[in-house]
Amino acid sequence: MADRSKPLYLAKSVKELEQILSVNSTSPLIPTKLIDCYLSANLAWLQDDHELAFLLYGHVINYSHSRRIENVDKILSEKQILEVKERIATLKIILEIRYKSIECLEIMDSIDNTINECNTINEDNTIDEFNTINEYNTVQLNNFPPKYNEFSIICWFSKYGKIRNVCFNVEGERGFGYVEFEMPSSAFEAATMENGRKHYGRHITVQRKKEMTPSNNELNTIHLDNLSPKCNKNFIEDLFSKYGKIKKIRFDIDVERGYALIEFELRSSAYNAVSEENGKLYDGHNIIAELAVADRELSCLLTSVKISDCNADCLLNDKSGHKIDKQNVFKKSTDMHVNNVIKNTELTKEDNLSIRKTGENFGE
Repeated sequence: MADRSKPLYLAKSVKELEQILSVNSTSPLIPTKLIDCYLSANLAWLQDDHELAFLLYGHVINYSHSRRIENVDKILSEKQILEVKERIATLKIILEIRYKSIECLEIMDSIDNTINECNTINEDNTIDEFNTINEYNTVQLNNFPPKYNEFSIICWFSKYGKIRNVCFNVEGERGFGYVEFEMPSSAFEAATMENGRKHYGRHITVQRKKEMTPSNNELNTIHLDNLSPKCNKNFIEDLFSKYGKIKKIRFDIDVERGYALIEFELRSSAYNAVSEENGKLYDGHNIIAELAVADRELSCLLTSVKISDCNADCLLNDKSGHKIDKQNVFKKSTDMHVNNVIKNTELTKEDNLSIRKTGENFGE
């Protein structure tokens, strides 16, 4: 069945339409009498002119609340007023969907235009430059449900930043492709938040095509997983602000659990948050807190080794007497040894004899 809805012509969003409603009470589109406004609204409703119907029904409610109009109940019954309110709520949902669809179509048109521009420059031997993917700004997609297409991928990933290019194909029972963003930070956030999440019974893969030297923002960021679905952004901010000033929070949630990225102003705040919060129980969920990039081994170190007189601030600023041996940290070392340096060691026979002798002397 063909869509009978009239094209959207008054605004670009519901918010903009509500602003028109609040300031434009003298528009020639709006009848000055309550009953005329109500009848015009019903006509717009029947003609699927959603924007005009939304405005007219909104003015009906405004007229009904106005003290200047007496005996409103004699013009419109309580049942009619209730019906108007229900239609306003319905129209708001319809318009939000239509505005969002137009926004996504504009993104796709922009991508198509970019591709067409690239194709037209083939004779100048510059097409390779335009078709070359910026690998630092790109995430690779794999194991996606076959029901997805390029349009749904654009709608999904556009929340992380402006998209430059999308390629998505379905082969058999899996979808795969890539998304190229304008900024590397968008690729970083998309990969960190989406990789491994479950969609329609399968765990999707979203990975950066090529890693780059982490920026300060990325090094100051932690990734949270297995949050309770009841969590919200305010809860996360209240919980983690005690570790330092927070610059940015990105939060997402699905049926089973929540995910988040928290960017701190200082790297020590990120390390302290990982050290203290990883594995803690909140609302029946043991949250997973880890550094978002780079020192995964250091993240494990912070969450498994408790140094009584040292925290992340001390380690980072060399104020504790303990130092991080980077070379050994990357070998997943977690043991303390002489000279207050964290190293990976094994006890020699002489060490065992010395320990045994110490124990015997202590027993005496």
